[in-house]
Amino acid sequence: MRSSKLVDFFIALGANLSLVKRFHEDPEGAMRDAGLGDEELDLVRRRDEEGIRRAMGEEHAGVKLHMPPGGSDGAQAGTPKG
Repeated sequence: MRSSKLVDFFIALGANLSLVKRFHEDPEGAMRDAGLGDEELDLVRRRDEEGIRRAMGEEHAGVKLHMPPGGSDGAQAGTPKG
């Protein structure tokens, strides 16, 4: 799955502070509003950086990935797991 919407979403997160704020307040809503599909939402929800990068393609390997607060393990964004 190569996802241009996922690429556009992460690029926008790197450039738009109001989107970052919205994403941290309501990650699901921000992703749905950006047009991400169920597979893409699942990758971000699970914080699957490898899967996200695979979906985005190698040409976007340097894109900063902003993850939603919390996660399936309850960790906050930016907090190391374990």
